[in-house]
Amino acid sequence: MKLKKIIYAVFLSGFSAFSLFGEEISDDSSEKKGGLSSKPDLEITRKVYPKPKHPPGYYSGILLISFSRGNLFSPTGSFISHEKSYDKNIKYGIESGVYKNPLSGYGVPEYFFQPKYSPLLTMQFDIEYGVNNYFGVGFSNFRYKIQSERQDIIYGSDKFGQIFYEPFPMKKLLFQGNAFLFMGTFHPFPKKILDPYIVLKAGALKFSGNAHSGLQYEPYITSSTVSNGLGKIGSGGIGMNFFISPVAGIKLEGSVTRALLNSDQMSGRILNTYNVQMGIFFNYSAIAAKVAYENQQ
Repeated sequence: MKLKKIIYAVFLSGFSAFSLFGEEISDDSSEKKGGLSSKPDLEITRKVYPKPKHPPGYYSGILLISFSRGNLFSPTGSFISHEKSYDKNIKYGIESGVYKNPLSGYGVPEYFFQPKYSPLLTMQFDIEYGVNNYFGVGFSNFRYKIQSERQDIIYGSDKFGQIFYEPFPMKKLLFQGNAFLFMGTFHPFPKKILDPYIVLKAGALKFSGNAHSGLQYEPYITSSTVSNGLGKIGSGGIGMNFFISPVAGIKLEGSVTRALLNSDQMSGRILNTYNVQMGIFFNYSAIAAKVAYENQQ
């Protein structure tokens, strides 16, 4: 009887120990099984940048870069009138027999062709920054050319005892200018797709070409090539920017240009031109903001 009680007591103590051990295992397994879900998840935060707003039109802070080409019309001024007066004296020398045709011995008659002065295509590059919604400042590079087709004296021919002239008109670059100008603009209707403006420019000019120091042929001069051509230049005009999108558009500009020319062959001659250019422009500030926004996403 006493043995039975001892066995029964041992059985009860073993059962209770097993139950406690089982609870510990159950707790450990549940902790291992759901450990990640029981802890709070790490929140991944991402900063959201507002999409930049650059509506079509001119506004404060805009940076426009434009490229355009065009034509010159009716070049005038003392530079052109001086060369035309030189042509008249050549004509008089041919008609009076002072200047001879080198081909006259081959039956070619003495003949004077009417001179031609032909403006060539222009090229313009502008960078403009909007100081505010109405006014802008910037830099402009303007290149233009004028070609002549006329007769001139054959330099050095007087050494043979007779002055000969070119029997046929020769095409030569009368003027080639490369201007660097500062500019100011006024835009009366900001933030519009159609952006009319007024522009004023002033700066320096470097030029080359073929011109004459005097009105008649001078034997001691061996070339008509312009050397050390420098000058001052200014222009004023009106234009229109048409914004196809916030980042690009079409540009049309017309202007009057006046240049004061100085070189080894001349001093203080004036060249006036009328110019019309058409091209494209890009809004760099809008492009840069768009790229930065896309990179942040």
